[in-house]
Amino acid sequence: MRLSIESLRMTLVSLVLLGAIPQAGAYPISPVPLWDLTREADMIVLADVLDVVPATGPFPVSMLDAPSSSRIDGAGSMALLRVRESWKGEVLAAVNVNFDSNMMCPAAPRYAKGKVVAAFLGREEDHWSTVALSYGTLYPAAGEIEDFRARVKEAVELQARPELDPEDKTEWLVRAASRPSTRWHGLYELIPESDGLHFYYDQKGGTRTGREHLTPAQLTRIARGFVTQPSVDRTLPMILSLFQDLPYHAFDRAAIAVVEALLLRDTVPWWFDDALEPLLKRLGDPDPESRLRSVRERFERKDMKALREIWKQTKKDLDLPEVPAARDQAAEVWGVGSNTPD
Repeated sequence: MRLSIESLRMTLVSLVLLGAIPQAGAYPISPVPLWDLTREADMIVLADVLDVVPATGPFPVSMLDAPSSSRIDGAGSMALLRVRESWKGEVLAAVNVNFDSNMMCPAAPRYAKGKVVAAFLGREEDHWSTVALSYGTLYPAAGEIEDFRARVKEAVELQARPELDPEDKTEWLVRAASRPSTRWHGLYELIPESDGLHFYYDQKGGTRTGREHLTPAQLTRIARGFVTQPSVDRTLPMILSLFQDLPYHAFDRAAIAVVEALLLRDTVPWWFDDALEPLLKRLGDPDPESRLRSVRERFERKDMKALREIWKQTKKDLDLPEVPAARDQAAEVWGVGSNTPD
């Protein structure tokens, strides 16, 4: 049986009532993509996570005073960061961030020792905290840092203007959506309903920018960005939704390449159905729902052999070209940003 978003929500409610999840702030927060993160943060740093230590006693004055242990003892944790770059706010060599690592729902920020984090921080009375919880700790891979640096600094400049021209923000979102590293952050603002699980909790409703203001030239740039660098992640159903009525042969090949990459995994993500069905429609399948009916149990482990056989038969039936699998890059740290759990 295919579970709906409403079923998932009711499951979450049941867990709260049974005490399995703390009731304080028990629902996921409204999604916070990069534009909003930048606006809400008092300080944004690119930093090395040196350690995560218990913060049950007096807080270390600096990272040099902190114990060398890397254990996380639940509520009352402190991340010790060595700052590489400052993208907004104070310029510090190091910063300690207090957080509750025991929080489950909404999801806590994640500070992974030995990783490089883009941390979006808010100033409390006597300490720093993380803006937007798990949305506020992002882990760009080495080749993605430049994209995040550029988008954040552009957003800081735009948001500092006395009056923001909506077209400038839309152009910023197009630049974000055109790059795999920031694609979710641009697409979510342009077509939020295409990320159903996050959108369910979106409190901004109809106030997001939306796709209505995109020009044909801007849509072409987003499509070309995907064709050049297709991303093997949850943005596949989102970008398919954005281009559902727009034929584009090279775009279709890029989407096929992502499906090929996903089918090389041991299992496919929950959103695979949400991507494959509209893709099959684009490719000319008259009844993709019937073709996929036998493997529609979204929240159960998929029969990968059956999925691969269905895809093989689909390519034969629709006379699809053989397309090499797209490059599949694992997330540096799971459960943050666009992968924040719901």
